[in-house]
Amino acid sequence: MKISDKDGVKYLNYLNKVKGLVGLGDWTIKLNLTLATNLVLTNASIATCVTNHYDKIIELQLSKEFVDSSEEEKKNTLIHEMIHSRFNIYEHRVSVYSQLEEEYFCNDVTRGLMKLL
Repeated sequence: MKISDKDGVKYLNYLNKVKGLVGLGDWTIKLNLTLATNLVLTNASIATCVTNHYDKIIELQLSKEFVDSSEEEKKNTLIHEMIHSRFNIYEHRVSVYSQLEEEYFCNDVTRGLMKLL
């Protein structure tokens, strides 16, 4: 199952709008249009992102749960994944936070950004 090209463009446009707000303005965002089916294995259920620190590329993969969610939840998820990427860049330099603390951090920043957008 895949995300339509039209929706893919919509999500990428939103991600490119958000990336500057979290300090990723000079990074390239890619969206894998094939829906993820094994996110439970990665501790995620709606979306996941892979951050390539050397080439400054972030690739997101979304799930059927993402597609089935409301527009507000989709925006929340996309912002949340951008924050994970930003956190991963920081963590790549200094490993100080546990995964749970990262999740709390991402949730807090997501709530703040959702109020701005």
